[in-house]
Amino acid sequence: MNIALPLDRGRPALAFAALAACAFLAAPASAQQAGGIDDAPYSLEQALLDAVQRDPRIRAAGSRVQEAGEEFSEARSLRFPTVNITGGGGWGYNRNEARNIGIYEGNSRTSGLEVKQTIYSFGRIGAREREASALIAAAEFDADDTRQSVLADAATAYAEQVHRRRILNRRIEFESLVGEQETTVREQLALGRSDLTQMHEVLRYLHQARAQRIEAETAYNRAQSELARLTGELRENLDAEGLVDLQRRQPPTLAEAKTLGLEGAPIAGKARQSLVVADSRMKFQRAELWPSLDLKLGGGDGYVGEIKTRDADIQLVLSMPLFEGGRKFAALRKARYARDAAQYDLDADLEQIELNIVVSWNLVNGLARACLELERSLEDAAEIVSIVEERLRAGRGTVLDQLEAEEIVAETDVTLLEKRIELAEARVGLLRNIGALTPAL
Repeated sequence: MNIALPLDRGRPALAFAALAACAFLAAPASAQQAGGIDDAPYSLEQALLDAVQRDPRIRAAGSRVQEAGEEFSEARSLRFPTVNITGGGGWGYNRNEARNIGIYEGNSRTSGLEVKQTIYSFGRIGAREREASALIAAAEFDADDTRQSVLADAATAYAEQVHRRRILNRRIEFESLVGEQETTVREQLALGRSDLTQMHEVLRYLHQARAQRIEAETAYNRAQSELARLTGELRENLDAEGLVDLQRRQPPTLAEAKTLGLEGAPIAGKARQSLVVADSRMKFQRAELWPSLDLKLGGGDGYVGEIKTRDADIQLVLSMPLFEGGRKFAALRKARYARDAAQYDLDADLEQIELNIVVSWNLVNGLARACLELERSLEDAAEIVSIVEERLRAGRGTVLDQLEAEEIVAETDVTLLEKRIELAEARVGLLRNIGALTPAL
């Protein structure tokens, strides 16, 4: 005769004590060793801020923006005059022919000052400045893309730790339930009201529940360590409400998501600026085929033997390349090919962004529907448990019937939580594709 005590939803005091003990034992070892973990809820917004502040990729991207800024300073300096001081010493020979012929030789030294100002560059300087400005913008978009990547990693790790904690709690709860039933069956076995077959099945449930709890604990420790790697500190108490902010950031329609991605995604902006850079370089190489007009001011002072020499001049210099072996024409063709490649890259990036948005959108909506179905399945499974409990109270059920029903509920709940991890990851991927991730959610 099999007699099982129905498990009340309120749980007896013993059950709560066992559950608390299991929760303590299941707490991550790394968290217990840390000892200084803050008990205050750790928000998603704070996690994103910490990840951005400490990630070295963000600092490297900022340095690249500063480097691009110096490119513009270098290009702008071409509009200012250049001043050179010259000097030298050695042995000199000078022959002057006028009415008389004079030859001077001996130790010599010279010194001079030369000022050169570009009057008209035929578009060279303007092309350099446009290229440098585009390089700055491209570096800023690249820094934004790096920031999006860091935020996506942190948000994904945060969501996973939240749900892994819930999965671990669910495994602990089921293991505690099986432990209670094991105690009950042992007592009934001692009284002759149960048999070894039932005991065997309960022990099988217990060992399986323990293995699943250990696996869930390992997964939780891994998720916690990943978030700590990104934010700089182990956190145990996370604020799950932050995950709702991610859902609010999602665009309401696919068309709006595409518009945001094609206009605001850092990858698209960087590709557009790369096209401007390539176009500016092509225009510079084209301007190199034209002459340059410079104003040159110079003066010098020196000695040749015992003769002192002084000279000063002002010149308007027009220089025009006639033959350079085809080097400049080859450079122009190279720049044209580079511009065409940049245009193709832009088209490919925009197409890939649109495709990624569509795929992410479909994945998010598919996972959201799956979560809704699992929630309904969880309600059905809870109804099964209620039916089994009614049978137990009527004396028509067994411990194994109850454990089987509770296992269905636990597995459905765990599957739902795992799907929510996938949903959060997919939603973060969608927001990253459209460039909508910010620390201030």
